[in-house]
Amino acid sequence: MRLISWNVNGRSGPTLAAQVHALAERDPDVVALQEVRGQSLDLWLDGLHRAGLAHIVDSSALLGRVSSSRERTYRRIYFNVVASRWPLHRLTNLELEFPERYLAANVARPGNGFEIHTAHLPPGSTRGLVKVEMFEALHERLACTSERPRILCGDLNTPRAEHIDGTVEFWGASHPRQMTRWDDAERSVVLGLAEHDLADIFRALHGYAAPEASWVAHRGGKRWGRRYDHVFAARGLAPMSCHYLHAWREGGLSDHSGIEADFAG
Repeated sequence: MRLISWNVNGRSGPTLAAQVHALAERDPDVVALQEVRGQSLDLWLDGLHRAGLAHIVDSSALLGRVSSSRERTYRRIYFNVVASRWPLHRLTNLELEFPERYLAANVARPGNGFEIHTAHLPPGSTRGLVKVEMFEALHERLACTSERPRILCGDLNTPRAEHIDGTVEFWGASHPRQMTRWDDAERSVVLGLAEHDLADIFRALHGYAAPEASWVAHRGGKRWGRRYDHVFAARGLAPMSCHYLHAWREGGLSDHSGIEADFAG
């Protein structure tokens, strides 16, 4: 089985057509997309169908729902899509400030069905504790035993840095008033879910020796990258390979590389 997760950056027009073509060329069995926009949804649905991914769910219906009474002025235009060769059954939503940034479904894969959870965590610079609260909700949902194998994938906008000795830095230092809570929330998902059979399969397969970046910034003549896009998966799915599709980002299809994982189980 092949999974691709990709933040498609809300692209439209010829770039969207090129995105659909690039995905179809990789022949995935399951696709999880983040940052899809309403005006591009029909084109995505058509393209995914033509790629053999006839079973599709999306979180666009949640764009108008806010789970708390706090007033927000942020533009909410992005949502997630999951497409599969096998039937999908949508799972319950999470109570979030931005509920459309989470989507989950059972995948009725013959012989070894599984759950897929895809998330798009907002940047933390201007959104108060919305990002922290979403990490906490993801951890509460997934930090448990499960009868079905599970996959969590998406753009988590973390970690800040990873080091060759396995040390991982999160974003608490940028939020000194909430440093402990911030770091604990991000760590609980990125590292902590391994205790609940959701290990980071890229690092499990490759270790920390080689740096990676799925998003790269170019500002003021400087260039730096972060590994923001992830796949966490159950051992029972037998992950065989996991790598980033950097050519998609480098070719201007999105500001994020796709992440592709193959499973034997």
